[in-house]
This record gives sequence, structure tokens and C-alpha cells, in this order.
Amino acid sequence: MLHSSRSCPSPLSYYHFLPVLRSSPSSSCLSYTSKTWSLANQKYSTKKTSPQTGSAPPASKSIPFKPLPPHSSSLKPPPPVKPAVPPKLATPTSPHPKPAASPSKPAASPFKPAASNPPKTTAPPKPSASTLATATPSPKSAASLHSKPTTLPPKSVSPKSTISHSPKPAAPAAPPKSVTSPAEPINIPSPSSSPPLKSSTRSRKSKLPLATIISPTPQQELASEVDDVQLATESDDVQPITESYAAQLALEDDYVDPTFESGDVQFASESADVQPPASEQQSAHTKKRGKSKGTSTGDSTSAPAPTQLLDNNGQPVSVEEMYQKKTPVEHILLRPDSYIGSIQHTHQEQWVINESDGRMEYRECKYVPGLYKIFDEILVNAADNKQRDHKMNVLQVTIDPANNIISILNNGKGIPVQLHEKEKVYVPELVLGTLLTGSNFDDKIAKVTGGRNGFGAKLTNIFSTSFEVETADAARHKLYRQSWSENMSQRTEPSIEHYSGPKGSDYTRITFSPDLAKFNMQSLENGDILRLMKRRIYDMAACLPSVQVSLNGIPIPSGFDAYVSMYQPKDAQPLSNAEDGAQNEQEEHGEGAEGTEGEQPGKQPTKHPFVYAKINDRWQVAVGLTMLEGQFSQVSFVNSIATSKGGTHVNHVAEQVVKAIHERITKKYPDLDTRPAHIRNNLFVFVNCLIENPAFDSQTKDTLTTRPAHFGSACDLPDSFLKRIVAQVPIIDKVVGWAKLKQMAEFEKSSTRKPKDKAGIKAIPKLDDANFAGGPRSSECTLIITEGDSAKSLAVSGLSIVGRDKYGVFPLRGKLLNVRDQSPKRVMENEELKHLRMILGLTPGKEYRTAEDRAELRYGKVMLMTDQDHDGSHIKGLFVNFMIQFWPSLLEQDGFLEQFITPIVKAFHGAEVQTFYTTSEYEIWRSQLPDDQLSKWRIKYYKGLGTSSSQEAREYFKDLERHRIEFKWDDTTTTKMDMAFGKDETAQRKTWAAAIPKDWFVDYTVKNLTYSDFVDKELVQFCRAANARAIPSVVDGLKPGQRKVLYASFKRGLTQEMKVAQLAGYVAEHTAYHHGEESLHGTIVNMAQDFVGANNLPLLLPSGQFGTRLQGGKDAASARYIFTKLAPLTRTIFPDLDDPVLNYLEGDGDRIQPEFFAPIIPMVLVNGSEGLGMGWRTSIPMYNPTNLIDNLLRLLHNEPMEPLTPWYKGFKGSVELTPPFTFKTYGVIEPTKKEHIFKISELPVRKWTNDYKELLTTYVKPEKGKPTLKDFSEYNTDQKVDFEVTFPRGAEAKPIPQNAQDLLKLLRLESTFFMKMVLFDRHGAIKEYMDPLDIIRDFFEVRMEYYAKRKAAREKVLENEAKRLGDKLKFVKLVISGSLKLFGRSKAELRQDLVKSGLGNGYENLLSIALDDLTKEKTEQLAHAKQRKDAELAETRRTSAAAMWEHELRALRDKLDKAHEKKDEVEEGEGEGVKPSKAERKPKKKKSPPPEATEETG
Repeated sequence: MLHSSRSCPSPLSYYHFLPVLRSSPSSSCLSYTSKTWSLANQKYSTKKTSPQTGSAPPASKSIPFKPLPPHSSSLKPPPPVKPAVPPKLATPTSPHPKPAASPSKPAASPFKPAASNPPKTTAPPKPSASTLATATPSPKSAASLHSKPTTLPPKSVSPKSTISHSPKPAAPAAPPKSVTSPAEPINIPSPSSSPPLKSSTRSRKSKLPLATIISPTPQQELASEVDDVQLATESDDVQPITESYAAQLALEDDYVDPTFESGDVQFASESADVQPPASEQQSAHTKKRGKSKGTSTGDSTSAPAPTQLLDNNGQPVSVEEMYQKKTPVEHILLRPDSYIGSIQHTHQEQWVINESDGRMEYRECKYVPGLYKIFDEILVNAADNKQRDHKMNVLQVTIDPANNIISILNNGKGIPVQLHEKEKVYVPELVLGTLLTGSNFDDKIAKVTGGRNGFGAKLTNIFSTSFEVETADAARHKLYRQSWSENMSQRTEPSIEHYSGPKGSDYTRITFSPDLAKFNMQSLENGDILRLMKRRIYDMAACLPSVQVSLNGIPIPSGFDAYVSMYQPKDAQPLSNAEDGAQNEQEEHGEGAEGTEGEQPGKQPTKHPFVYAKINDRWQVAVGLTMLEGQFSQVSFVNSIATSKGGTHVNHVAEQVVKAIHERITKKYPDLDTRPAHIRNNLFVFVNCLIENPAFDSQTKDTLTTRPAHFGSACDLPDSFLKRIVAQVPIIDKVVGWAKLKQMAEFEKSSTRKPKDKAGIKAIPKLDDANFAGGPRSSECTLIITEGDSAKSLAVSGLSIVGRDKYGVFPLRGKLLNVRDQSPKRVMENEELKHLRMILGLTPGKEYRTAEDRAELRYGKVMLMTDQDHDGSHIKGLFVNFMIQFWPSLLEQDGFLEQFITPIVKAFHGAEVQTFYTTSEYEIWRSQLPDDQLSKWRIKYYKGLGTSSSQEAREYFKDLERHRIEFKWDDTTTTKMDMAFGKDETAQRKTWAAAIPKDWFVDYTVKNLTYSDFVDKELVQFCRAANARAIPSVVDGLKPGQRKVLYASFKRGLTQEMKVAQLAGYVAEHTAYHHGEESLHGTIVNMAQDFVGANNLPLLLPSGQFGTRLQGGKDAASARYIFTKLAPLTRTIFPDLDDPVLNYLEGDGDRIQPEFFAPIIPMVLVNGSEGLGMGWRTSIPMYNPTNLIDNLLRLLHNEPMEPLTPWYKGFKGSVELTPPFTFKTYGVIEPTKKEHIFKISELPVRKWTNDYKELLTTYVKPEKGKPTLKDFSEYNTDQKVDFEVTFPRGAEAKPIPQNAQDLLKLLRLESTFFMKMVLFDRHGAIKEYMDPLDIIRDFFEVRMEYYAKRKAAREKVLENEAKRLGDKLKFVKLVISGSLKLFGRSKAELRQDLVKSGLGNGYENLLSIALDDLTKEKTEQLAHAKQRKDAELAETRRTSAAAMWEHELRALRDKLDKAHEKKDEVEEGEGEGVKPSKAERKPKKKKSPPPEATEETG
């Protein structure tokens, strides 16, 4: 056969391009024959005829064989020749067909010589003995198909190893002039006798037809047809020669096959080591250039001796020894790399199971990939059966390394025990003992199996010393057994028995013994190959979750999530398989004491090595941080095949994850240069997927090459999964840390130049530079850093005392940036930090441990001059944090950093002045002073440095040593600062803030203060204040600002409308509010908002534009335009009878708001709360107040409470609770009369109308991809949601989800909320609650105590009032009766008489009554008032605290019901919106026992 290695990109293509040579009467041509034999159901097919099948090939057409020239031709191919009648088929028992003619008379060749005058050929030389031996076929015929055993012909006599298969004729006839005798050897003319090759445009007569080279006998033709058919591969880069393509090759009439040059036959050897002699190479080169001398262009009449071929050692070899043809089995055994991989021992790092702890470990393994592959082929076949029969639930693997036996059994429908009518063999033998057979060749059917190319189990058979199949076919009641041996060269007859198993008891067992010698192994024992096989079995358990997989009888845990968990470190958090925690919604990286620059302090998300999600029925994904430093890792499976090198499926998942992480980093760290490649290198991706008709890069199937568009399913990672990856996997920390190190190196490199000159320094805004700064005496200079411009004025006033030579002043514009968790670029570009570096002369990365190094600085000291409040302490801490991050060596030097302290409170009593530097110190002094003495002191609070006058500033600087305290370094400084400002120290910060006693304060009488004491005694006060501002009380549900507003409203009696701006001023005046009034404006507006999602029970009544659900309240008008007053229900919820028993605080020497109010229901559950503090955050949803009332009534009657579900007034959607910490809210979407148009009448809670409109716009005009919506219309109002969305129609449009849940998800009409119930308890300590019922219990206990206090206080008040009325009535009666004479007597005499009458107390009030009170009418009124008061007192004494509470709760519920009825009437009358749902209608009123609570009540 003729073959060129240049057209053979793979070993398989050795068979792709083997045409059958035939003679045509019209032209020399090559005929191509292909076959496909299949059953009626086209399930099992073969791509190549095996010697064992015994089927005859069909007749083939004669087709010219020419490569397609670079230019087209209009010539038509010659008409095809009528094919010769093929020889008769052999009997089924003989795998080889009988010869078409007897040996004495060979059959006529179907090839005919060309009709035109062919060129003359030289007589061939006498054949050598070796040539004749090669040309003579073996007389031995093939054994019967069912013989036992059957042995393939040896290599030396194999039909596939010989040139001709026909026996030598007894009397060979003279061959035609132009045809070489088939019995004679191929003539290889010498180069000297060959004519030079002319251009391709020479005449047809000068060509040497291909048919003149070889004219096969019918036996040769049949062998060629049997052997040289197309092998089926899935490689896209190898295309078979089809009839149409071959016809195109023949269109160019002047084409000359480049393989033949003037009669030369150029053979392509399988071995690259055998080269022709150098002289022949040179001659060939000369001929191609047309420069050969001494040669003739005419036909040669005599042939010189052929050129001798030599091997690499220079030894002569025959053509037959050099050029060989192999059978497919021989080729597989000879070149196994293309089929099963290397058969040599390989050292490679692999994941294997650690036997000690059962976890995966990555280590170097020594194994033979080919042996691992043939084991895997059988496993994948078993897994494929699961896709054909979903009832399969057993996969048993048994490995006996001592005896070198491996057995794999699976139940479910297996191979049908049925005779293949076409191939005349049983199907099990066909698919397990014949190459290129199977059920996966029909690519029109979408399959998600692993088999593709028809090799599979046959490779295992070929590389085994024994191979046995046992399969039970319950439908046909047959049990089939058959075995092969000696690398599939021998086979036994099938054993078919009756099978009596019930229906559905099918199974298949494959047992084989690997041919260890071919893998250069002695045994399987004590090798890494066993560990890899075991891991592969665990792979199967991961890919087949509903199948019980076992190894040697031991069950293996199933499920992909369980499998991924095996890759986690031993002490790691469990696999994240749920959206746990509120971290997905609250991005809490960078949390710390700072609370500045937009950062959100809170609890750190729980970090997990891997996050898992089942995307759909075909995709399971897990993502984590790579365990190989800086190297992308993946473990993936396609249809249960382990794709060890990944592929398009892994890239498809990884790209989505990288994009989400990159967007998150870019959003949070816009100054960091992070690239997708950096993120990918830190990923560990797990993928288990089912791909339809997958394509791989090779038979070893290490890499998937199928494009995502042809996956047959979608793997769009949901946003919730991507958020979990971002929040729970520390990938961002890794990538950001690396990027920061890179930026820091660039920062240090760019900042090594010297600071600007003095003129440039002085140009810094607001800097008053010291005169000696930057000069020889710079070490004597001190830079005073102040909090704002007013503090700078105070410092400048003091400089008149100490001078300007050694002191400079620089004001800060608020709080410094917390440099932790910030990119170096952001630190570099921060104006204030840049100015500080320039002013001080700091060089990044430089150590300042010696005096010489510190001499380079422009200032030798820094003095911090801030307010004495909590925010001032925070500013000090931020500066220390900045220095300790970049120049800790300076802080370690004593005397570098100081603080300037000023009084926070002064007490004046005449000329005596008491000065206090902390509020705690003042409180202690005040508590020790008697009340009558305290009133004599005038108290002045110095909340800011601006409170001090210039005179006081000069006094401070005169006594500078008293006001200056030096910071000192100690062993715990770094630990304390990390705890206070580190983003990962949330838990320690909580413990620290709770453990420090409240009465701790800095003793400012000392001269030195360690950094640790500063953190524990001063900075901790800011921590508490920050939490107090952000976290409400469990008792009244209010934060301090809200409590101040409510207190001021009660104090003013705000029943008439008041402008919000004016109310804010009143609040600041009467509650010692020391922050900006803009904050109060926002607090008042929020307390009055009443749209959906704002408040269930607003405490203030809005009058004006307080914001709507269009923008979530951001559309509120300015505070100077809107009015408010107390809501009608506010005083019902906060009874004025409780006011006397509340614990009021003091501010600026005046009584201000109470520690907490005592409402009759837990308002923190009514209106909810959101807040971010230092180390803590809170997120509490809203609940139905009627349900809360019902549960309180149950507690009053000692009955169990009912569970609560979040509820929002006016919300028409649904709420789904997922205990313990998660709930979802869903909008409302309904179909219209047109199936592609839907109406949206409600949005999820806190999804505002304008925001949703922007989302719909992106659905209509997406940046990429197909639009989800064709269009939308809006009919919204400020209170009502009304969208109409139109889906596109047509074949190319996305399908409309039929499931309501999918439709809600598609249009993002669902929101997830994460509850974090953190509150201050009654004692002022932070407490985290797990359930709203726990909040009710704590509230119930406190409220009951206050009812008892109120009862006692009320009784006392009523007793005093009753006594006063009684004394007055008695006094009037004494005067009227004349027993007491008033006129003309002294006060002393009257007093004595009143004392005798028992009216001595309050006699002055009695003597000041009006004469009108002495009338008869007034006396009667007074007597009735006395009776009523006595009755009220008696009723109060009889009524228990619980009864009081129950009475007020029922009264509140009645008012709520009336309010809902009124709202219903208004909505029905206006005809707007939708009628309230059942949840908003009035429940039936019940008397004691309390009514059952429902989630719709209220």
C-alpha cells in the first residue's frame, strides 16, 4: 500500500488514508471504500471489519485519487467504472473470505489498463528469495469464528503484513505492457534511469499512471477493502477522504501525485530512524531542480540494479523490512501512547487518599498512566450505564493485587444478549472484543456518556492477559459469559445460560488481569497505582450520588459535596453548602475601630476552604483557594471521566468566578492593580458535569474541547453562589495581599527621593511651619497636629507663649484614613497623609532607630491636640495606627509622640475652679458632692477645643508640662493596636470592649502613658460610644438620637405641627446634643416615614414630602420645608404614666432623655432596626404589631407564644422564613390576557421603584447577549407599583419560565435578608438574640417591672392627691361651720388651730384658697372629687400590674384595628391600588383567653 507520512497527523490516520488501488479504463485512479454495518436500531455499529467478523465488504466505486490543487478546474471526473463482482462471502464460522479464484487461475483484476498508450516500462529484475517469500501468502486459513481458542496469524505471516494475499499462480501470464505482474516484486528504478520531473502542465502522455505501479489481485483488493477502511475518530483535525472529496481531486487533469516521480515509489516508513542513502537524497534533490545530467527523458529499455537501503547502522535492509503495515491491534500494542498513554513509569504529582485521616493529599506518585487508563475505561463504561438506566444503584469494584485480578460489577440494564444479525456475532462479543464498535457513534442523538470512539473496553482487553465478561439479560432470560486472553488474540466460545433473575436484575461484571509485562511491572502490590485506582473509585462515588459504590466490599460515601470535603484541611470549617450568615449582603472586610472612609464594621464572615453549589441537574461546582501556592488547581469530571487537565468546562466556570471576584476587588479596592490571571492562579475549582457528545483532545480524554455552546446545558453561576465565594473563601485576601505588596514595593521605590525644599513645604495649605524645621535644629522642633481649624486657632494662641521657632501647627480635616486594609496607592494619594509625610520628612520603608536616621526628619516630635471627647480619642488612635503600620521604629523611641490634654468639664464656685479631663472623673466627683452643695457650683462642659478661649489657651501653654503627656512603647503595643484596628480581630474586639470596666479612665495626672493603656482606657470609650450610636435598646427599640427626638417631642407636647428644622434645634437645646443638626434632620425624617418598608408604626406624623418608595425615602424634601408632630398612637404606646418612673440622664448639667423609654410593646420588632457599630452590627426585620400584642397576652396568661414571621405594613407580596437567620420577600407578578405580557404589582421589600426600573432597562437593552424583555411600561405612583413587562417572541427568543419561582428569580422579584439581632439589654450590655421570641421575653421582664414601679408610684400619687383633697374639704367645713376663725388672726394662731385639727401639713396652701371655694357648690364639688380620688386609689390598689398591661394592650389593638378600617375605607373610596390582603384586614376580636396569633393578623 502507498502511504505518505506527511498526511498522517496521528497514528489513527495511518488507516484514514489507505485507498484501494484499482485500474480504470479512463484514468489512473485510487478507489476509496468505507463501511458502516449496524443493527436495525442502529445502536451497535462497527467502523472497521475485523478478521473475526467474517462479513464481506460491499462493492465500491472507482474514484480518482488526487489532492485538491490550489486552483479550481472545470474538468469533470471521468465516469466511474462498473465495479467487479465481489467474491462470495465466507461461512459464518470462517472469519476470512474464500478466494474468488483457484490458485491455478487467479481472478481477473477489476483494474483495467488505461485506454491511451501508456508509457513503456522496463522489465522487472528477477525477484529475490526474500521478495518472493514476502509476496507468498500463508497457506494457513483463519479459524472458525466460534472455535476455541482462536489465534490470530503471527506477525510474519499476517495478511496485514504482506504486500499480496493471493497464492502464486502456477503459470503466470505475461502482464500487459503497462501493468506490473501482481506476483512480481515492485520495481524501484534507480535515480539515473528515471526521467526528470517536469511541471504539472506537461502532457498526459508524459505522466506515469498510478496503475502502472501496482495492480492488485482480487485477493489483494479484498484484503485492502477489509483492512484499509476508515477508522472512526472524533478528532476534528483529521478528515476522511470522502467520495466527493476524491472526485474533486480528480478534477485537475494535469495533476501528478507528488509521491511518485517518474516511476519512483516514495514510501513513508513508520520508523523515522531509517533514511535512504545520501547519494539517493542528493539525486532526488537534483531531479527536483531539473538539473540532472546524463539522464534521458524517454522510456528506459533496461533497468539498472535498485539502490540498496541501509538502516541506521549501515546494514542493508529489504524494502519489506523497512516498510511495514500493522493491524489495528498490532498498532495499539506497538504505539500505545495514542490510546492509553505512556506505558513507562512516570513520576507525577497527583491527588491520592491519605490512609491515616481519609483526606486527599497532593504528592508525587510513581505509576504507569497506561495501566491507570485501562482500569478507568471499565469504570467509565459502568458509569455510562447509569445514564442509560437510571435505576442502576450498585457499582462494586474488587481489586486483588496479589493475584493481579480486577473486577468491576454494575447493575442496571447492560449489554443485550442477542445475536447481531449483520455481524453474525453476539453483541457482548462485538462491543468487547472488536475494535471500533459500540453504541455511541450516532451523534444525532445527544448522549451524556463517556464512550465515544469505539475503543474503550477493547483497550483494556488488548492490554490484559485475561479478560472476561459476565452479563445478565433479565428481559431475554440469558446469562452470557465469554473470555479473551493473550492481549485479545485468543477467545473462547460464548457461554449462554438460562437466567432466572427477576425483571430489573440485570448486571454486568468485567474481570481482567492487566498484562503487567507490557507496563514494565511485576505486580500491583505496594504501588501508587493502587492509591490512584482507589481515588478513581471515590471519583465515581462523587459523580454517581444515587449509586452505592464500594471497594472490596467497603461502601464509599457518595455525593460530590462529600467528595469535595475530602480536599479540605483537617481543621478547616465544614464545606459551605448554604447561604449562611448575613455576610453575603453586608460586605464586612476591613472592619475595625475606624468606622471611617465608608467602611462597614461588623462580624467577619466565616471562612471556608470551599464553597459548593448544585447549579442544576447537570452541573455541580465547588470553588476554593488553591492549595498549591500561586498555581491554578482543578478537579473535574465530564460524564464521569476525570479530565485531569481540565478543558472548556473548567474554563467556563473559572471565568465566571474570576469575573465576580475581580468586580468585587475593583469595587472595594479601586486603586489596586489586580488582573484576572492573578485571581485565577489562586483558585481551586471542582466541576462535575454532564456534556452532550463530548469531544476530547485525545483518546486519553484528559482535556475537554467541546465549546460551551455545545454543552447541551447551561452553567450560569447564580449571584448567591458568587457572593458566597466572595464572602466566605479567602481568595480576595490572598489576591489583595499580593497586590498590596507589589504596590508597596513601588511606593517605597518612588518615595526614596528627598522631601521638597522648605519653600515647597510651606506651600502646604493651613500649615504653620516651625522656623527651625528642616534645619540643623529640626530635632528640637514639635509639630502640633490639631483636630480642625478651631483647634489650630487655639494652638496658635498658645504659640504666643512658647514661640514659633520650635513649634509648627497643622490642622486635620476630620478623621485620618485607617491605613489597614487599604491599598498602598490609596495611602500614597491621600492628601492629608501625603502632607504629613512631607511635613515630617518621612521616607517610606526607612527605619529610624538611630539618632543619625532621626536627624533626617524635619520634626523631632509630634504632639496630638484633639477634643477630649470620644471622637478625639479615635483620631489619636488613627494617627498611632498610621505610624505603627509604616514607621513603628519612631513610636518605639521615647518622646517622639505626645498628646496635649485640655479640660472637658470645669466646675466654678467663686474663685475656686475644679478641672476634669474625663467625664468619668467628673461623674465620680459629682456623686461624692451633696445635692445642696452641688447646686452652688457652676458647671461648664468643654465638648471641643473651640470652647476654650484664647486666654485659656495661653494659660494651657504657660503650664505646658501639665498639659503634655508622653506616649511610651510597651511589649503589648502591637497586639493592642492590631486588636483595635485589625479587620480580622472582631471577636477579640468584642471581648475587649465588654471586659473593660465602665469606670476606667485615663489618669491624666501622670507624665507618661503607654500605648496599651491608651487603647484600654481611652480608645475603648470610643468603641462603646460608637456601638451606642448604632445599636438600639431591647426595651424601647430606639437609638440615642431617636430617643432624644422623642423626649423633646414629649417635653414640648408636640401635638401641633412644627417645622423639622425647628424641631431639630429644640432637640439639640434640650437634650445636650453635640453633633451636627443635619444628623437630627435625617433622624426625624426617618421616624416619620410611612411608605412600605420604612416603618410599621411611625412615631411622628409626616406633613409634606418625607420620601416615598420610589427612591426609598431619598426623595424627601429639605428639613426647612416639611412639618411633623407626634403620631396619634405614640402616646398610647409610650404612656405618660410611665414618665415619672423612668431613669433620666444628665447632660451639660441638665436633665435630658431617659436611659430608655418603656413602651407597652417591643418597638424594636415593630419598626425593625439597622446599624453598624465597632465590632457589632444589627439587622432586625419588622413584625406585625398585632401579633406582638397577642404573644404578650399569651405570656400574661402563662401560655406559650406563637412563632413570628417578618411583616411589613402595606406589602402585598409574600414572606418566606428560613430559620434561624434568613428570610426572603417576593414581589407579585401575574399573567395578563396575552401570554407574553405580565403585570408586576409589587416589589420585594426595600427594592425601590426607580431602582427596579433601571434594572428592567438593562433587561431590554443588555450590554451583551439576547435581551430578556422586549419592552416594559410603567403605571407607578408614589405608593403603588405597577409595571407591565413584555417578553420577546420568536424562535430565537429566550423561553419564558413556566414556573412561578423561576419567573420571580429571572426578573429579580425576590430579596434575601439576614437577621442579626444585636441589642443593648436593660443593663447596657450588648446581647445577641437568636429569635424574636427571645427579645419578647427580655422585654416582657423589663416592662413588667416598670408596670410594678408605675403602680407603686401611681398609688403614692393618688394617696397624696386624696389626702390633699380630704384636707381641703375638712378645712372648708371647719371654716363654714365656724369652728375655725380666719379673719383678724395671726398666721401663728391659725397654724396652731390647724395643727390641733390635724391639718398642720400644707397649711399655707389651705390658707391660700379662694373665697369662692367656700361656697356650697364648691364644697359639694370638692366632696365628689374626694370620692372619685378615693375610688381611683382603691381601684389602683386592686388592679395588678399584669391587668394594667393587658388593659392597655387591648386598647392599643382596638386603635390599630380602627386605623386599618379607616385605611380600607380610604383606599376603596379613592379606587386606587389593590385592596388590602387578608394580612392587613381586621382580625376577629376575642376576649380572654388571648386570641390565637396569625401572620395575617393586623
